[in-house]
Amino acid sequence: MGKRQQPSAPTDFGTPERWQHDEFRDEPTDKTAGAPKRRRVTTQTPLDRYHHRGQINQRQYDAGMKYYALHRRGSGTQRVTASYSPAVGKSNAEMSDGQAHAWAEFSMASREIGRQLNDCAYDVCVIGVSAGDWAKKKDADQKGGILVLRLALDALGDYFGMPR
Repeated sequence: MGKRQQPSAPTDFGTPERWQHDEFRDEPTDKTAGAPKRRRVTTQTPLDRYHHRGQINQRQYDAGMKYYALHRRGSGTQRVTASYSPAVGKSNAEMSDGQAHAWAEFSMASREIGRQLNDCAYDVCVIGVSAGDWAKKKDADQKGGILVLRLALDALGDYFGMPR
């Protein structure tokens, strides 16, 4: 006899008010037919919005997200959960090996793309400032901010060795 399938739970997306302001996409949670779906907001960061609008391409988006992930991994706290081992002679300022590697890679990428492009990439990818607001902060034309962001993301993509 075949294995009896359990009926899947109905998909709950929450209230309609939650979804009226953001762009979203319904994604299956499993590859099997009839699997429950999840609803994912696709416009949470400036990079998400620029990619969704077609202002940056997939390679630029991936480079920006990798840059953000390196910063997040390299600058976060070492442990999330508490340890019961005695903390004799240990400093809380020490980085784990993975954290130190991510921070070194982030620093190298920042140095490689140059000061001005890094300033734009850091503000948009890490802090979440829009490219127009970054340009305004630098007393430049707001419409030129997206152009500088594209150049910064292309330079990051080249540094990370992403195919064009």
